[in-house]
Amino acid sequence: MTEGMRKNKSRGWWAVIGGTLSILALGWILWRVDLERLRQVVVEAEIGYALLVPLALAVEQLVRGWKWRQLLHGIKSVHTLRLFGAIMAGYFANFLIPLGISPIVRSWLVARLEGLLRDRQALCWGKGL
Repeated sequence: MTEGMRKNKSRGWWAVIGGTLSILALGWILWRVDLERLRQVVVEAEIGYALLVPLALAVEQLVRGWKWRQLLHGIKSVHTLRLFGAIMAGYFANFLIPLGISPIVRSWLVARLEGLLRDRQALCWGKGL
């Protein structure tokens, strides 16, 4: 067995151990939750405050899109709502594949939708690179 094969095999065990510990920790936390108290809190919650949470999250992500717009302005002017959509798509991709790929997805999506990949290729080919 080569050195690389041994490393890959040991990595697999670390993943199994980490996954098992995560499941055990989640089970321990959920076991300690008082479901009747949780139901009572949800029923007694004021709907106005509960509706403010998604609104605050959306505004936060819009501000994040605006900040991206400021950073990209020197390269290309991109609308804040398009960047907001890319941010949300990145979060969704991270939800589907939880490996921290959100920044990669949102960067690729903005570059693809705004033609930045083609512009970069044209720039490189124009300079003979």
